[in-house]
This record gives sequence, structure tokens and C-alpha cells, in this order.
Amino acid sequence: MDEAASGRGPTACHPCAKAKVRCEPSGSGCVVCKRCMRLNKECTIQAPGAHKRKRARIPEIARLEEKLDGVAAILAASKRDSDDLPQTAQNTVPRGEWPLAPAGFGNSSFSDDNFYPDGDEAQLVLDAYRQTMMPYFPFVVIPPSITPLELRQGKPFLYRTIMMIACQRSSSDQLALSNLVRDYFIQTALVKGDQNLDLLQGLLVFLGWYHVHLQFRAQLSNPVHLLMGLVVDLGLNSPTDVRGTTGLPLHFLRTFYFETQNQRVRTLEERRTYLGCFHLIATISLCSRDMSPLKYTKYTDECCNALSEMKEYSTDEYIIYHIRLHRVGEKIRRTLWDDRFDITWNMSAPLGMCVRYLEIELQRFKDSIPFDMPQQALLHLYVHTLEISLYSIALSDNLSDGDYSECQMTRFNILHSCSIATKAFFDLISNFKPEMSIGMPYTCWSQSSQAVVVLSKLSLLKNEIWDEDNAQNMVDFTKEIDRMSSKIKALQSWDHGGKFRHFVPDLPLRIESRLQFMREIYEKKNFALAERKRNLVDSNIDLNLEYLPSMPMFDLLDGNFWHELF
Repeated sequence: MDEAASGRGPTACHPCAKAKVRCEPSGSGCVVCKRCMRLNKECTIQAPGAHKRKRARIPEIARLEEKLDGVAAILAASKRDSDDLPQTAQNTVPRGEWPLAPAGFGNSSFSDDNFYPDGDEAQLVLDAYRQTMMPYFPFVVIPPSITPLELRQGKPFLYRTIMMIACQRSSSDQLALSNLVRDYFIQTALVKGDQNLDLLQGLLVFLGWYHVHLQFRAQLSNPVHLLMGLVVDLGLNSPTDVRGTTGLPLHFLRTFYFETQNQRVRTLEERRTYLGCFHLIATISLCSRDMSPLKYTKYTDECCNALSEMKEYSTDEYIIYHIRLHRVGEKIRRTLWDDRFDITWNMSAPLGMCVRYLEIELQRFKDSIPFDMPQQALLHLYVHTLEISLYSIALSDNLSDGDYSECQMTRFNILHSCSIATKAFFDLISNFKPEMSIGMPYTCWSQSSQAVVVLSKLSLLKNEIWDEDNAQNMVDFTKEIDRMSSKIKALQSWDHGGKFRHFVPDLPLRIESRLQFMREIYEKKNFALAERKRNLVDSNIDLNLEYLPSMPMFDLLDGNFWHELF
């Protein structure tokens, strides 16, 4: 029944109801009330339901109580999860004692278990990782006593990552596995919010061979920052761990719940993982991305000393040397490349003296590298990378003549040293054996990108003390590009002849095509500029260079042209 018909609807017009006065009809069938007629107002009838009683709001206290109940439930669930987490494996893991994951940890909303290798195939993949990949990036060590089943039960994400990067089936299956690995990490770490050593080690291995599963435009910055966040959230960048407070919603509340008996000294496995994250982020920061690396702290040096004392694995010596080499790299970055308004902010001495001091420290470290270390070639490669970073300061446009103490010969000498270091880099990497080139981690490919960028800038730099003739005499751009391209092409036809299969990742093949494109552009520009310089073109003929890429784009290859691969 209609409200008006039932007599329960509003009887006053809208103006009278708003003024809260009595509304008297004028009678004689007129629809305008007496007040509206007297005041000459528009008399409108109120809509039905205007005075309908509204639902009462939940009291504020009840709402707060409901929110507190939800927070208490979250804290209780987090406490149960932290109690169920397994203790981290000890330094040496005996057979059959690999820590099991919590109940339900490996479950996900998607079923991918059947696609991963198992049985003899899983053992073959794990052996391939141990023998052909792990020696070049030994920050996540799988002891020989651990079987694939134990690894899968104890560290499901690390197991999935290793099965992907060392896949023995085909490159298409490897890319399919990489999608499953990404989905697993998203579900476990981002959706469920889990934080544990398994996720950190798996992500470290995932980024360690990032070029293996690179399918589309790189998004390297996102997983690298996730890696940094996991290191901080797990507290691996500090010497001790405080158990029992991981469920607290605010990290700083650990201070109020600190218990001395809960302190636990870091295991060698945790220290090795932290150093691996330090190494990866420092290299990417130097060569591929402009991001802040982890700082070399007393705890970083403490981790190196712990590995040196225990000597758990033979590859720990390589880790120690490489991390301490990063300390020299940090000095170079802070002295020459710190992101300040003035590039000479940290240089109280002339530029030449600063470069000479850092050069001596690099040479001292280079002389200390053992000749019999299996990974000594990778250490020398990073030494050349730091030399290139040191000397390429002379390519910077932010330095004035006064920074060279009014001596342009200082800049010429630095450019000369930069050319020598760049050529030494390409000489060394060209002598790598095929199995090393295929098994080496992403960090080595990242270093190669930096060397190519500096080589291109050296070849195109022109000022009063440096031109293309100087660059040609020191290091031939086209020759080095051809040599690197030939090296990559040789990998495609290389046959290992052993029990392990190796797939050439997509990234080197894409690099090779880019190198050839760079070579063509370089030759066309040089030819066109040489013709103009020698006045061999008739004045009535226009030398059109519009079909060539612009010089700034080619000069700044560390922009979208090159580093979108990384």
C-alpha cells in the first residue's frame, strides 16, 4: 500500500517541512498551501519515504572492538606459523636431515608438481647445477648428500628454481618452468606473505641466472628490490637473530620483546646467502641499474672471516675474495661516482691523485689472487670491470678542466688506461671456455654490457685531446664487436659431449644481433663523417645523415637501446 494512501506518508510540503512549520492547505481544491501562497514559494510535495527511519550506525566502541578482534586473530595465526617454521640447517647437512617445510607450505592454488622433473631426471638436473653452474655462483650450495626429494621437501622454492635454470629437457620447457617459478613465488611470498630462507635462496638463484629465463622486456629492478626486502625482513644483514617476534606487525617492536636466550648466531649457510645477495646487488648496481647497493659493513667482513675460518667448502675462498673486491668497488663509487650535486664532492685531492690511489689498491688486490683458484678468471674479469668503472670517470661531462689540475694530460692518461682496461676485459672473456660461458651467472653478462657501453663511448669521444684515431689505435671498436659476436655464435654450435645438456639462453643471441646493429651504425657514421671531413662530397650535394640514428642515442647506449635487455 502506498504511504500517502495509508495516511502514514508526509503531509507537509517541502518548504514547510524544511522550515518546520505547520502546513495548512488553502482549500477549494488548490494544491498550494496557505504559507507558500502568502510567501510566493513553490509548493512541492515531499517524496514518499522522506521520513523513513534510517538504520542506526554501529557504535564506535563496537567497531573498534571488531577491529581489535581481527588484529588479534592475525597475530595468533602469525604466531602459529612462526612456531611451525623449521630451524635453519646447520653448516654441514647430513644425509636425511634436510629440514622439512611446514605443513601445507608447498600447496598452492595451481597444480604444477607434475611438470617438474622427478626421479632420475631430477637427480640429473641437480647434478648439472652442482657441476656446471654452482662453482661460478657458489652462494647457494647443495651438499652432495642431499637428494632431490629431500631438497623438494625441505626447500620447495629453491628446488623449483634449480630444476628450471638447469633444465635438461628443452629451452621451451625451461621457459615454461620459469613461469611456474614466478607464479609460485608470487603466491607464496606476496599473496601469503611467507618469509624464510628457502624463498631468499630461491630468489637469489633465480636472479643469479636471470638471463636463462629472460622472455620479454626485462623487469630486473622489481625482483632485486624484493631480494633486498627479504634480506632485511629476515634480518640476515645483522649478526644475530631474535626468534619469537616475527609475528609482530611492527618490526621495531622487537626491541620491547627482546629476550637474550633467543639470540642465535648466524649459520654459515645464512652468511653465505647474505654475501650472495650483497654480491649480486653490488654488481647489478655497478653495471646495469642505477640503484643503491648494500653497504659493506663490519658484519659483511665478519661473514667473510667466518667462512675463512671454517673452510666448509672449497668455493668459499672465491666468495671471500669477491666480496672483498666489492669493498674496493665501493670506494671507487663513493669517491668518483657518488650521486651528489657536485661530482667532486668527495674529492679533496686532484682527480689524478684519487684515480692513482684507487688504481694502486686495485693492482694490489689483483696481485693477491691465487693462480690455482678455479674461479680466478672471474675475479680478474671483475677487476677489469672495476678498472673500467674507475677510468671511465674521464668520459664524464660533469668534470671541468679544473678537476684535472689544469693538466689535460691527466685526462688523456686516464682515457688511455680506460682503453687498456676495456681491451683487457674483452681479451679475457674471449678466452673463456664454452662451458664457462654457458654456465657463468648473469652478473658476468651484466659486466659485458658495461664494457660495450664504455667501448662505444671511447670510440665516439672527440675533444682537443682525444679523437677516433686515438681510440682506433688503442682498441678497435669493430674488431672487438666482431670478436664478441663470434664468441656468442660459437656457443650455438658447441657440443659438450657429456651427460649434461646445455641450452644457449635467449639473451646472448639478442646481444649478438644488437652488436651487429651497433657495428653497422658505427661504420656508417664514420664513413659519412670521414667524407665530410675530407671534403669529398660536392658542395651542391647534400650529405643526408637523417637515415642514421642520432649521435646521442648511439653514444648513450646505457639507455633504452642497450640495457632494456638487462
